[in-house]
Amino acid sequence: PSFRGGGGGRTAGGRGDLHPTSVGWPGGPAGLADGFASALLLALPYVLLFVFAGGGAGDAKLMGAIGAWLGLQLGAATLVAVCLAGIVLAVIWARREGRLRAVLSDMSATARGVTAPLFGAGSLKDIPAALPDVTQGQKMPYGLAICAGVMLSALVSFA
Repeated sequence: PSFRGGGGGRTAGGRGDLHPTSVGWPGGPAGLADGFASALLLALPYVLLFVFAGGGAGDAKLMGAIGAWLGLQLGAATLVAVCLAGIVLAVIWARREGRLRAVLSDMSATARGVTAPLFGAGSLKDIPAALPDVTQGQKMPYGLAICAGVMLSALVSFA
């Protein structure tokens, strides 16, 4: 949603358009729906990672909040940027830890297992069995990837 201009101007306290009492939800009901849809879009992959692959619940909540803030258009671009940053940082982290070969193998198995139902080679019930063992996986702070992806998206979007 855009917080610039429209609908309310300044309040008596001089707080401007960002204050909720001056304009209500930016974009009205359509802006609210856009923010809600974007929050779901950005949080869903990380909720699935939390449930099936041992990801952090905080990552899902943070991505949902970012989606609500950015809306669908910027949110979708940010999701792609965060995923790409996560892949790059996972490879760097794995190389640093001496586990690059194992991590690349796990990434490949995960990609095949998650995309197989999309191409008719299984069902959604088959996904957990196709994922690598969570206890043997690499742990890394994914907040770094979220930060890098959001910054990359902002640089590209606002350049």
